[in-house]
Amino acid sequence: MIGLMREYQEHDDVPICIHCSAGCGRTGAICAIDYTWNLLKAGVRTI
Repeated sequence: MIGLMREYQEHDDVPICIHCSAGCGRTGAICAIDYTWNLLKAGVRTI
């Protein structure tokens, strides 16, 4: 799903709005996965 979302996003610095019916379960999961993926790509590590 993230890959499909990225196909529609022309630039990485432009935010995408995501919303499911409740706005917390699926929406939160996609946002968390995308955020974590971006941290991993940037090489950010926490201790």
